[in-house]
Amino acid sequence: MSRLSEEVAYYLQNQGLGTVGQNIFVSFIPDSPDSLICVIDSGGYPSDVYAPIDNPTIQIRVRDVNYPACHDKAWTIYDLFNRNIEYYLGSLRILYSYVMQTPVYIGRDTKQREEFSLNIYFHIIR
Repeated sequence: MSRLSEEVAYYLQNQGLGTVGQNIFVSFIPDSPDSLICVIDSGGYPSDVYAPIDNPTIQIRVRDVNYPACHDKAWTIYDLFNRNIEYYLGSLRILYSYVMQTPVYIGRDTKQREEFSLNIYFHIIR
């Protein structure tokens, strides 16, 4: 099975939100560039006992020096995944996904760059 975080990163790239390895990163937040998106595996919920269904979650962190740009990018990502049904991320068949809360402003980092966070739940058919 593909790694969900990688598939999400490439999906964001295909939506024109950046380039994987340049300003979209998987599983780590580098010190630069100032404007980036990071996709992090964050566990999930127990798999379905009777059906081949997994329930993973991911966290997406958005960083930018400009608050409105950071805010708008976080909400764009929210709109891509919230209440989305029956789609594929690479080879992963997603029954549905939803964002567990609206984008949360988590403040500025040590270099005074703005940051937002989203946590996304996926219902994946294996």
